[in-house]
Amino acid sequence: MREEDKHWTVHAGRFYQDVAEETGEFVYVVESNQEPQNIWMSDANFESPRQITDVNPHLQTIDFGKNELIEWTLEDGQTVKGILVLPPNASEKNPAPMIVNVYAGGMPSHYVDQFNFADSVGYFHTGMFVSRGYAVFLPDFPVPEIEPYKQFSKVILPGLDAASATKKVDAERLGVIGHSFGGYTVNVLITQTTRFKAAIAIASKGNLISGYLAGDNGLDTGWYEAGQAGMGGPLWEFPQRYIGGSPVFHLDRVETPLLLIHGDQDFVPFEQAKEMFMGLARLEKEVVLLKYKEADHAPDFWSNEKLTDYWERVLNWFNEHLK
Repeated sequence: MREEDKHWTVHAGRFYQDVAEETGEFVYVVESNQEPQNIWMSDANFESPRQITDVNPHLQTIDFGKNELIEWTLEDGQTVKGILVLPPNASEKNPAPMIVNVYAGGMPSHYVDQFNFADSVGYFHTGMFVSRGYAVFLPDFPVPEIEPYKQFSKVILPGLDAASATKKVDAERLGVIGHSFGGYTVNVLITQTTRFKAAIAIASKGNLISGYLAGDNGLDTGWYEAGQAGMGGPLWEFPQRYIGGSPVFHLDRVETPLLLIHGDQDFVPFEQAKEMFMGLARLEKEVVLLKYKEADHAPDFWSNEKLTDYWERVLNWFNEHLK
């Protein structure tokens, strides 16, 4: 439908395209990983497409970095992809510290041609890090349906090696961040590897047993038995799986400084983050817990005041430990 020298995503669907009945002109929405969604028009032959809206012209002044797809192979022979975004000054002589955004089961490479790679502008935004000199890594994260936690480090560690092989990433200055199940992914990873020098878990779980028994304010037992947690059955049938998949039982292995962020109105109970904090504090590990008032699960819907504070603390945490 549309061809250019750069990659675009042309959206299809009821709210993304239309035809002007009188002129036959086609109206459609496009975006790229450098430019957000805007409306375009063209004649039926697409000989003279023209942009109609420019919703955020100030974004044209921001360098969102250069991105590339990299690949690595898992122990079972499966090929995995990830998006590596490099800041303008990254080079072999000046490798950049890298932030890894994780979500077990996610496939961000599918969104390589969408603005900010289809991430929201709430808890994570690639441009916020790249514009401050960080490389950003968005790895695909295939995991099995049963006991997925066992594969977390097996998927991500060779991905880190593949990113480091570009020689434009500093393998000694790696940070990791995740939200919701991604926050749980972070909590598990830091019990499985010491590769990361800083970690941030937002709206995360740390104890599958207490979450299962508490009902998690709306997440029923099905989420644990047959959903993302992947326990494969009830607690009393597979107690060791619940222990193995609960980071709180393995905090003695943690060497990575952890920042926990949680809203007091999150359907994931605040006690989940508090258990992580109390355990790490008891073990005299470096850990900070932030509790935001009148804040729900998704920072996307927080007030500007809260988001400003959130981003200041997130960037300061990574700056302190990676720069």
